[in-house]
Amino acid sequence: GILQQALFTVTELPKFGSNGLGLTNLEQSITLGLPAPTPASPLLVTAGFVGTLVDKPTGVDMPNELFEGYVQARWLRKLTEKLGMDLAVSPGWYSDFKNDTPQAMRITGHGFGAWEATENLRVIAGLIYLDRYDVNMLPAGGLLWTPSDSTRFELIFPRPRLAWRVAESQRAAQWLYVAAEFGGNQWATQSSSGNDQVMVIRDYRLLAGWERRPANLGLNWRLETGWVFGRTVQYYFSNDETFNPSNTFLARAGIWY
Repeated sequence: GILQQALFTVTELPKFGSNGLGLTNLEQSITLGLPAPTPASPLLVTAGFVGTLVDKPTGVDMPNELFEGYVQARWLRKLTEKLGMDLAVSPGWYSDFKNDTPQAMRITGHGFGAWEATENLRVIAGLIYLDRYDVNMLPAGGLLWTPSDSTRFELIFPRPRLAWRVAESQRAAQWLYVAAEFGGNQWATQSSSGNDQVMVIRDYRLLAGWERRPANLGLNWRLETGWVFGRTVQYYFSNDETFNPSNTFLARAGIWY
């Protein structure tokens, strides 16, 4: 059908100590699939909205709320029997809803090629365009190896993941996994003095999770936890100094159809 996915995710990074930074992230999105030109070569259109509540330390000039809304067009195409591509572009608005200048408009995207070296091994290479001041582009790629039906190794930068199926029934399979993640984002904000600026949050994450995958159409869910480190809050077009929050942990729950 045309409805490919409806997703809701909650992510919590609690504030630790006077130098901590707490973030509560609420994300919802819906994905529709269209033949382009056939169902085997689909165009996936995703509309999403994310709201982030900020628990900031005293003396740090940050908004209490951050928002992002985006629409992504993603095209999947099989070029040959063993070679495929994945292209996406995603214009979005990232701001605190006070800075309404063109600084809030960003166009992100990615381009990947995948080659099936063997039945169980796929080689992936490409580029992610973040349209951020700190990291504009990221090379991406690696290996996707499935040595068995119950083991999946996604050795792909910037989000590698190792997953193992630990239980299966007629209704669903249960998977455990460990992963790493390059976190953060960029928003156009307004300082307490009323000046427009750009703020970037960047961090690194080590995660472990549990995922339910239904045998047929139905609800998927995921629970994750992990450690967040190397945290940085950096400002552009501003006199505010870079802020390095203390490390924290992450708790995330997601459900999608």
